[in-house]
Amino acid sequence: RVSYQRGDETVADGDVLAITVDAADMAVTAVNTPAHDWAFTGFTWTGNDEDGYTAAVANYVCRNNETHTATVDAGPTVAHTDPTCEEPGRTVYTAAVTAEESLDGREHSEDKTVDIDPLGHDWVLPPAWTWESHEEDGVTVYTAATAHFACRRDSDHDRDLTDDYLDIVTVPAACEEDGSVTYTAVVTFNGEEYTDFRTVILTGSATGHNWVFTGFTWTGSDAYGYTAAVANYVCRNGEEHVGTADASVTAVRTEPTCTLPGSVVYTAYVSAEASLDGREHSEDRTVVLPALGHDWSEWVVVREATYNVPGLERRVCRRCGLIEEREFTIVPEGHRKIQFTNMNGMHYVVELLDHERAVFHNSEALDWYENLPLTFRIVKYSTHEYDNYVIYANRQIIAPNEDGSYTIPAGSEYTVITVTGAKDEETPGSPADQTPGASAGKLSFMDALAAFFQKIANFFKNLFH
Repeated sequence: RVSYQRGDETVADGDVLAITVDAADMAVTAVNTPAHDWAFTGFTWTGNDEDGYTAAVANYVCRNNETHTATVDAGPTVAHTDPTCEEPGRTVYTAAVTAEESLDGREHSEDKTVDIDPLGHDWVLPPAWTWESHEEDGVTVYTAATAHFACRRDSDHDRDLTDDYLDIVTVPAACEEDGSVTYTAVVTFNGEEYTDFRTVILTGSATGHNWVFTGFTWTGSDAYGYTAAVANYVCRNGEEHVGTADASVTAVRTEPTCTLPGSVVYTAYVSAEASLDGREHSEDRTVVLPALGHDWSEWVVVREATYNVPGLERRVCRRCGLIEEREFTIVPEGHRKIQFTNMNGMHYVVELLDHERAVFHNSEALDWYENLPLTFRIVKYSTHEYDNYVIYANRQIIAPNEDGSYTIPAGSEYTVITVTGAKDEETPGSPADQTPGASAGKLSFMDALAAFFQKIANFFKNLFH
């Protein structure tokens, strides 16, 4: 490799030959480079204690130039000793170079030892148990138990532990279950307790139930009826033992009326043969059916109410035919103005029906109630050329009632009542299709005045009667 120098530039050295070029005359000078003088510095390993070491190299550095380094493959070799249950093992890795291989002409070596913990025993757990027993009156009796702990790695390490003092628990016979005797063996191994047991069933020792009746359980509700029931029993030997027997259910129904309640009586019954205690039992459950109440028709007005006379309403029960009546009155509410006037120079007296003010003259205004109709009759008190008359309410003709009176419906609007005379089918000043009213008898002024005072007398008579 050749390097150059120009001017004051520094020229790097080469591995074999360096040539210096003078900038002025471009002279070339050859320089000999000395040989390496290697020194061994140690080994570099590839791997670790856990995963093992797979390679190693010997490292060298040149004494002439520390930037010059080199390596030589150094193995390694491996020597392995397996661990046992109680003894540790090890793996020894050796990195080495011979004198011939070494760059400094000397042999070098280095060991790495990785210790392996003892494996410990690989016990078969739980242990296998062997029980010692004999027979007494046909019943097995256990006296001792031995636990065998086997090591999977070395059978010479197996151990046996025996319990000669067994724990014995006797369970008395129950209603449905035979009694039993349980033997329990306990041994301690490596700080842990191990147990095993044997249970001997005392066949045929069950006592059977001693049932007592406690009541019925019903299926259903008052609203939807009861469809089934069961008789309940508890055993005197133990309250945790319960039993049931199906019961028959019958129902007797009494229908309610409009005013009287009815009922449904449900009876649960279990016979002595079906009962667990050998006795018959029964129970009644009564559901009251409320009275239906009357199924009333709508109220029908039999007599209309007037200002002074109450009306009468009636309704009938669709179920039992009972008739109920009630009076009703109309409470005056609000006020409206009703103005009476005339046409054709006509003079008349207004007779109010069912009202404290009996009569008044035309061209008067009346304060009336919004929720009451006004019924009146026209009475003539002087002779004039018209034999018939027509009644208008706000310019609309109103027809007379059967008795010749007129009715203004309830309402809140201001109403003008106009009375006009007519001597033929066509009313002067009115449309030709207006219908004339009923003929009215002619009264003298004195007769009308007498009628007016008679009305007043009748009013006070009714007021204080």
